[in-house]
Amino acid sequence: MTTDAETKRVDGAHLLRGLSGLQAGSCRIAAGARKKILIYDWQLNPSVYDKECMLEAARQLAIRHANTYIRILLGDTEPIRAGGSRMLDLVRRLPSSMEIRLRAEQLAGDLRNYMLVDDTSYVYCQVWHDLNSCMLEEANPSRVRELAAEFSRAWEQSAADPGLRQLSI
Repeated sequence: MTTDAETKRVDGAHLLRGLSGLQAGSCRIAAGARKKILIYDWQLNPSVYDKECMLEAARQLAIRHANTYIRILLGDTEPIRAGGSRMLDLVRRLPSSMEIRLRAEQLAGDLRNYMLVDDTSYVYCQVWHDLNSCMLEEANPSRVRELAAEFSRAWEQSAADPGLRQLSI
């Protein structure tokens, strides 16, 4: 649960303050996912996505039902290729429900990060490396539809990164 020190309410949205606000808000809405999680992130920030609460929320969603899914679009996969990622490990264990793609080249200049949960909730950061530019809304289906349409277009233009495949020996 986010605290007053981690958020500030502005026009129906919560402004998330720093890393602790982003972590708490992201975990809270991911834990409520029933159908899907869409992640549009520059580098799959391990301080957010490798936290136990996020991994457990993703795992629970992935195993809940055959029609649930998690899709992740990244701008740069080098950090998780080089340093590993617990979320990447989970994707590799649950490939029927989870998938990661590298954004198409024409999207390289997009510095936003966002996570959409089902059809109502989102966390949105205007600039991926500015943790004070993030907001959360839990009941804004029109904004989620708008971002989901952008995500869908980006997903269709993007492809799996062969460097993220795990080789079996």
